Amino acid sequence: IREGGDVDQQLIDKTLIHLREFEENAGQSTSKPPDKKAEEKTKEPASKEDLQAQEDKIKPEAVDPQNGKSPESVENKIQEEVQWDDEEEGEEIAYLLHLKFDSKMLRKGSDPILLIKELAELGDLDMIPHLGGLPDLKNHDPEDIHLWWSAKLVTSRPAEEIENILVFFQDDKNEVKFEPAESPPEDPGLASHGIYDEPEEKEQEQKEGEKTKSESESKEVEEPEKGITTEPDSSDAEQQSLSDQQSQELTPVKETKKKTTESKTTQSIRVTVERLDKLQNLVGETVINQARLHLLSDKIMEIDVKLGEMLEQFVEDNEKSVQELQDQILQVRMIPVGSILNNMKRTVRDYATKSKKKIRLEIEGGDTELDKTVTEQLQGPLVHLVRNSMDHGIEDSEMRIKNGKDPTGTISLRASQQEGYVIVEIEDDGKGIDAKVIFDSAVKKGFINDTDELSEDEIYKLLFLPGFTTTTEVTDVSGRGVGMDTVKRDIEALLGTIEISSELNKGTNTKLKLPLTLAIIEGMMIDVGHQVFTIPLLSVNESLRPVPKQIKKIKDKGELVEIRGEYIPLLRLYERLKLKPRYKEPTEGLVVVVQHANRKQCLFVDEIVDQGPVVIKSMEDNFIQVPGIAGATILGDGRISFILDVASLVN
Repeated sequence: IREGGDVDQQLIDKTLIHLREFEENAGQSTSKPPDKKAEEKTKEPASKEDLQAQEDKIKPEAVDPQNGKSPESVENKIQEEVQWDDEEEGEEIAYLLHLKFDSKMLRKGSDPILLIKELAELGDLDMIPHLGGLPDLKNHDPEDIHLWWSAKLVTSRPAEEIENILVFFQDDKNEVKFEPAESPPEDPGLASHGIYDEPEEKEQEQKEGEKTKSESESKEVEEPEKGITTEPDSSDAEQQSLSDQQSQELTPVKETKKKTTESKTTQSIRVTVERLDKLQNLVGETVINQARLHLLSDKIMEIDVKLGEMLEQFVEDNEKSVQELQDQILQVRMIPVGSILNNMKRTVRDYATKSKKKIRLEIEGGDTELDKTVTEQLQGPLVHLVRNSMDHGIEDSEMRIKNGKDPTGTISLRASQQEGYVIVEIEDDGKGIDAKVIFDSAVKKGFINDTDELSEDEIYKLLFLPGFTTTTEVTDVSGRGVGMDTVKRDIEALLGTIEISSELNKGTNTKLKLPLTLAIIEGMMIDVGHQVFTIPLLSVNESLRPVPKQIKKIKDKGELVEIRGEYIPLLRLYERLKLKPRYKEPTEGLVVVVQHANRKQCLFVDEIVDQGPVVIKSMEDNFIQVPGIAGATILGDGRISFILDVASLVN
């Protein structure tokens, strides 16, 4: 069957005749029938032993006289063939594809249509073109690609075949990726109302019900015939008792199932990112309105104390709700950072294959959660840092064996949460960074003088200068002097920090320190020249009013503030921001100690105004990027407060 060759119709007809004889004889008993009166009262089916005896007697009669094969063997053979065919076909899986190619792809001799045709050969392919990038007819260049596609592929082929087709198009300029299509979860509300059951629960319930029913029937069959014939009047009572027992046994099954369904039911819905962003903006406006309520409460308190106290109590109660709302929306936007860490596996595998190096990637802390916006913007810097570790850090197998190392190099990606930050570390066990080589290269390129005295940390910071590189050969991975300065700029745009530590012939560690979210942060509002600025609270160590003996001046180097034996550089904010201050001496105003990475700085301000949650508004999206300014926020009185970029101020 299923186009398996010629069919022996004569064999099929004889097999069907034997099957019908078997079905007719299955209901007849070869032994002496039981007592008619007892049969009418009990109406019990034959026992398992009787049925087995009947089948044994009937089986010899159901053998084909020509080939000696029984119908059961023929049927089993057919079932085995059908089962084998199904296994060969495999289970069909749906995949979602994102195909966005470089606009100059056709000029390089590549054709996306060829890729689409190869994918179509794997299964059912549904393509959705995106026409948003099409230019006007006057500006249309037929050698450029303006379309990109989303696709759904349903195939029984393994994912490796799809990956092998797409691998030649996956690079920095093409956005080509695929993932299994996840079907939306069934509506849990229906399950909670009993409209449908979970398949596993339904099957379990059916098994338990059949088991209970078979147990009750076996108990009923095992009753001796003597008891039935000698006490015919007790039959109804026995049936009643058995039915009661069966109902009592089935009842706990239903109750257990109901409890299990209620315990397993979880309600979930899918929401687009745009709605979450809009909800985040509304929460931000609520935070701003809360600050206005605080200001209004203070004003009313000056006019009417009793009314002011009532309003103040309301504002405090409302602040708890706003804080809870803020925390909840933050949790909704959180996604595991492992979603981008796992993408590095392919980057490492492709580079290892191309460079003939043996590299092993280890990932820890992938379940650490980070805001979706931060996670998306972290992808680029992370790719570059991993490539640096592979290209500059990991040696080839021969060199590693010569140095007494494992021939397979290891790159570790670790994520953890510490004090309101997420720490992402990229560590390798390669050759490390030679500080002398970096210093000589910086002198050669004119970044520093050979007479400069720099610490090891300061030398490592030279790696982030634009155009700096120690590689003499330009490859598709390194040597162009572009990358580390971009990584530093992107990390600082996320209000984060980047640190490098290394040990020669041991390895290099790069640590990224990122805030959990970029939407709402805790800030300290300061006043400089009658203008309010905001400092991220996570960057603030302490604030104080120094005494004259704590202020130290160094010729041509600026000023230092001595705090518990530690000398910290002093930055007069009014000079940097070109404002007219109220106080020109640090002993009259206040000093705020901030820290970025492992560097500290004292900021001289007029006074500290307030402290609380602030909503970050991007300067680049709404105006232009201003050096030293990370963003802006709206105060309770409607004024604009610029958020200071501590990283640029310290460095």
